[in-house]
Amino acid sequence: SKSSQRDVNIWKSCKEKIMHLPLLLTCDTLLKKIKPWPNLHWIGENSSKAYLVSERLIGEVDLHTGSVSRIHKLSSMTKAAAAINYTYNGSYIYGILTTGDLFFWDQKSGSLFQAQGIPPLVMHTPCSADKDSDGPLQVVLDFFKLPRPQNLSSDETTDNAQSAPTCSIPPHQKPYIFASSDCSKVVVVLGASQVYLWERDSAYPFSKKNSSLICGHWTVAECGSDIPLPNLQSRESQITSCFLAEGSREEKCHTTFSFIDDTVLIITTLTLKWEGLGCMVPQDRVVSAYWSYISVSHLALGLKSSQVLQEKGTLISQYAHGQSLICIALNSLQQHSKLTYLHPMCNTAVVTCICDAAAASQHDLPNSNGDNSHWVSSMCWSQDNTYVIGCLRSGAVFVATRMGPLLKISCSGDSLQFRPAVILPLHPYLHALQKDSSCEEVTVCMESGSASTPEFCVSCHPVKDQFLLSSGLRVSVLVFPENG
Repeated sequence: SKSSQRDVNIWKSCKEKIMHLPLLLTCDTLLKKIKPWPNLHWIGENSSKAYLVSERLIGEVDLHTGSVSRIHKLSSMTKAAAAINYTYNGSYIYGILTTGDLFFWDQKSGSLFQAQGIPPLVMHTPCSADKDSDGPLQVVLDFFKLPRPQNLSSDETTDNAQSAPTCSIPPHQKPYIFASSDCSKVVVVLGASQVYLWERDSAYPFSKKNSSLICGHWTVAECGSDIPLPNLQSRESQITSCFLAEGSREEKCHTTFSFIDDTVLIITTLTLKWEGLGCMVPQDRVVSAYWSYISVSHLALGLKSSQVLQEKGTLISQYAHGQSLICIALNSLQQHSKLTYLHPMCNTAVVTCICDAAAASQHDLPNSNGDNSHWVSSMCWSQDNTYVIGCLRSGAVFVATRMGPLLKISCSGDSLQFRPAVILPLHPYLHALQKDSSCEEVTVCMESGSASTPEFCVSCHPVKDQFLLSSGLRVSVLVFPENG
């Protein structure tokens, strides 16, 4: 296709010549919080505010002042939330409750809507003549009965809660939820084995004039036994989804499961497709879905099996906005991490190496001796899908071209100047303190910070050419050049 050929051309041109992008630091703010607010994201067009969206807390951050506040209207939802997400355009924050019900919050109008959840669907799914036997309903309810922390203080975040011993659940064993931009279609994944699709009745759009209860119907996306999916032995996996439109009458949704099986990286994708408006099949039938998978050996990625660990954080994945292109960061030992680009319907992978870039800048990266500080902790695509922006666990930032190598980037701002390099240590943990502070001050900071290591993340603005880097306590906003 023209899009695929364009990607190949970009990749070839970038290999021939490494570009240089000058970044401008326009905002660098400390949050007015003692405990960190990790995973901040831009939601909607307002670039002066970022949001924390988690199963335990939904809050707002003023990037200019550093002040934080909760969205109190959603407090009742977060108390019983099993999974929460938001639309890329920022119109909605949505989630699934422990009851199986769905909720949708319209950010612009402030209206809150709900829809009946999964249990009504599976109760009508014939599974066994014995009413007391385990069946699909029990599978759903069991996932919502996973150990959950109790009596959280008002300052505790989801990440604090998940670190509790009773919540050490593999990532793919937790519910995931994804929705289209208008929340007319919702995909719910339970345990990487149960996939459900909810579709809103077209006669009941989100509107203040309508009831707060939205009508819709559920269907099941069945998976054959020959399709590889994460299992209980898979300690790390990534589940991500992308809704895209092709023309005016077709829509698609890719939901991708990425995981490591022995010496192979497996990427399994469920593709749902609609013709025109409404569901692809009648309401009382199981959804006909297309499953595909790609296997990429560690050897093909330039890795030895001993260099890849089965632990949380090994994989990071992100779809390009509204496109069938996924980027997966595979973290490994000894500076051998990779970026892998794949189209879910093509058995081809393009691999970019992060390790050489990180090794070249090693003198700039703090705490790099065996603590996985060179691992990618977060990634995002620029608003036009031209670049992939990522950050390491050390707080360093990199920028890669679409399906291409890492670029040289520089950064300038108030009292800040970084020369061109492929890795920039913008938020070096304790690095600046070691240079500018006394030994006593550094010791105090290390002791206070040892209990809560910064969790760095990046988020691109959905409209503007800029991204933010956050440690949970500090947020920096960087702008791309106009002709970048």
